[in-house]
Amino acid sequence: MRILIPILSSIALLTSCDKQSPPPLSAGFKVTSSDYQNSEFSDWMTESDQRMAFDSKDNNSYFAYTEGRNNGGLNQYRFVLKPIPTDRASEWAAFWGLTSEEFDQLDYKMLKQGFIRDNLQVFQGSDGISKHQAVWLKPLPSGSESAER
Repeated sequence: MRILIPILSSIALLTSCDKQSPPPLSAGFKVTSSDYQNSEFSDWMTESDQRMAFDSKDNNSYFAYTEGRNNGGLNQYRFVLKPIPTDRASEWAAFWGLTSEEFDQLDYKMLKQGFIRDNLQVFQGSDGISKHQAVWLKPLPSGSESAER
């Protein structure tokens, strides 16, 4: 599986080059922060520190969940790192620190490409603007093998 990692501003995307037909939009995974124990989260960190964590993660793991907060005027982020769920998804993408407009454009693009939004978290940033964090998964087509094989 070939992996590409473009980083735009506060955005990180990981995809494979497999071409598959899009799944129905009803095939969502939907998780929330309450699906994880506090011990599974990274420490709170700056946006740059989270980018560094993303860049240094192992290629077999992904940001299963990411969230942010405004901590006394400092935007902070944290994530849950898990093995890539190759039994149910061929690709994944994680983005954080998106404005509403950036999120809306990206969400539409991801859904059109067959991804399902796995989770979404929003907070009011230190600049007063909503910051969106989201993870998308691209489900395997029905009856297909794991993307890692």
